[in-house]
Amino acid sequence: MAEPWIRVHANLLSKPVVGRAAEALGVSRHEAIGLLVTFWGSVSQHATNGQVSSFSDSQLEAWAGWTRKRGKFAAFIRSAHLDVDGRVNEWDDYAGKL
Repeated sequence: MAEPWIRVHANLLSKPVVGRAAEALGVSRHEAIGLLVTFWGSVSQHATNGQVSSFSDSQLEAWAGWTRKRGKFAAFIRSAHLDVDGRVNEWDDYAGKL
């Protein structure tokens, strides 16, 4: 079976989502990129429609590889990275088309 793919912008470092994540999580923009890309990749394997609202905080954080204060990464995802339906923002534009 082929591995799932996600789209990642070549200029991801300058994207607002990275700045928001870095600030909210207290990490560098480069670390935020690693956390987000790892999270998005895991979502593409476990929640192919991008719907993650029903997953536990610990599951979201495990998918990202978050090892710092419990609940902090999940809180960022839930408050700033999901649409009103509990799906990862713009999921269809990035991973859904693949």
